[in-house]
Amino acid sequence: MPWTRGIHLDQWADELASRGQLPHLVRRLIRSTVPSLRILDFPAFEQVGRTGFDGAVDCDKGNQYVPPGESRWELGTGGEARKKANGDIKSRTEELSDEEQSKLAFVFVTPRPWSKEDRKEWITKQAAKSKWREIHVLDGNDLEHWLELAPDIDIWFSRVVGRAPAGVQDIESYWQALSLIAEPALTASVFTASREPEVAAVGKWLSDSASSLFMRTSGISDGVDFLAAMSSEKGQEKLRDAIIVYSMEAWRDLASRREPIILVAAPTLELQASDISGAVNSGHRIFLSGSRGNLASHSDQALRRQDCYSVSRALVAAGYPEARSLGIASSACGSSSILKRLITKHRETEFPSWSKDDVRTGIAPLALIGGWRHVSPEAPVRDPSLPRIGSDPPIDVLLVSDLLGCNPDELDGIVTRWQVGTEPLLIRFGHSVFVASREDAWYLLAGTISREKLLRFCDYACDVLGEDNPAL
Repeated sequence: MPWTRGIHLDQWADELASRGQLPHLVRRLIRSTVPSLRILDFPAFEQVGRTGFDGAVDCDKGNQYVPPGESRWELGTGGEARKKANGDIKSRTEELSDEEQSKLAFVFVTPRPWSKEDRKEWITKQAAKSKWREIHVLDGNDLEHWLELAPDIDIWFSRVVGRAPAGVQDIESYWQALSLIAEPALTASVFTASREPEVAAVGKWLSDSASSLFMRTSGISDGVDFLAAMSSEKGQEKLRDAIIVYSMEAWRDLASRREPIILVAAPTLELQASDISGAVNSGHRIFLSGSRGNLASHSDQALRRQDCYSVSRALVAAGYPEARSLGIASSACGSSSILKRLITKHRETEFPSWSKDDVRTGIAPLALIGGWRHVSPEAPVRDPSLPRIGSDPPIDVLLVSDLLGCNPDELDGIVTRWQVGTEPLLIRFGHSVFVASREDAWYLLAGTISREKLLRFCDYACDVLGEDNPAL
């Protein structure tokens, strides 16, 4: 599933910004596909006006696009690629002695199309009047093929040129969007503060051989938020190439690639153990997160609640007043999901659809329930003195239906409706249904739980635990 085609590169080259972006693209492609780099220097963006070559590489073993040893690179986005290449190689040949040229490969890169026959003729002509060890030309077609070897860079670049691919997102753009939900912008430490063990666990996962890491979270998106925040910090360049995957089509495509990728499963993406093991066996690192999971992974790390004072200090460092920072951090109770709801400036998109006024009253009692066995009861409700929840045969469906004031068929409809979407209220694993985030559910629904519903729930709890149980 290549996202960038040669025609896209040709169109992008017409934009003024491409002049500063092309070195960045080539730099990331080389870093992603060449394992043994000694030198990698491609000034990009506002640095493209520097004197000297546009790029320099030194590596033990290259690939079909990067020659081994030392190479010097020139890049051009203009429409007359051959004219630009002529000027570049002429000036560089005149600058360097024959001995210096003989130690170097010369590489010219253009996102424009340049036919193989014309390029071959040009290379032969230039080699006859210079002493370069090798001469190479890469055009838009070569860049398209090169991007196929680095799908993480392909996805990132698709977003850069305004062609965001379906079903995937680069973690850099996710973090940019997350950091800008509030003003001033949020910093990484707002999400990573007081989570040193979790940071260390991610670091170990990245340094070890390919494996999966499952991070248990309270809020459904907390794990991805935490990882995205980490990716923006110094020393996390490797993590910045991670891809967040939202669809099974994209997952299967990326998991089958031979080139190692960091795949971050969106919390709403339903994966089987075989989906995960297959990706790991292909050499990919897999990050999974959510409130619960039944995953084929020996790695399991809880994303703990944050210390409110640490979060408060992070907010102050980001530019928030001290009093407001402490208030937000205290009210969030260590939950980054709640913190986002408290601090966001985009109120119109703040809450999930299951928390809207016309819905939440009917499903509010679910905030009292962590989960239940969603199977048809084999017997009616029995003597209230007998254990109920988890009894055999399970009668959870009858109890939950009674608490919500609906029948079992209507409960089926509620489960079906609210287990979909980017922030589902419910998650279903086989015959079990769980509230995706009890913190979110309580924060958004608890205010509409009636006294009658609360007392009924207390009666159920007394039946199960016993009236004298300290938990009550």
